Amino acid sequence: MSKLKVTEEEFIEQWELTRKRGFLRYILVQGGLSWGIFSGVIYIFLLFVGKNFIDLPPEGSLMMNKFFQMGLFIIFGIFLGAVIWYRNEKRYLKRKPYNKKK
Repeated sequence: MSKLKVTEEEFIEQWELTRKRGFLRYILVQGGLSWGIFSGVIYIFLLFVGKNFIDLPPEGSLMMNKFFQMGLFIIFGIFLGAVIWYRNEKRYLKRKPYNKKK
C-alpha cells in the first residue's frame, strides 16, 4: 500500500529535484499537461455521455467547441500549476531557507 502523506524530509528532497527542472517546465507539465488535459478529456467525455440528459448549446457554438474547451482547461491548469509552485516554494523556503553569504 502506498503512503498518502509525505514527510517533510521527503518533500524537501522531491522539491529540490523539481526546482532544478525549473518553474516553466513545472507549470507546463504538472499544470497544463497533467491537470489541464486530463480534466479536459474527462469533461468532454462527460458531456458526450450526458448530452442526452441535459440541454446543451448548439454544437457549432464557441462554448461547445472542443478545442476551445481544452484550451480553457490547459490555461487553468497552467495557472493552477503556478499557484502550487509558489505554495510549495514557500513551504520549502520556510524549512530550508537560502544560505546568505555575508
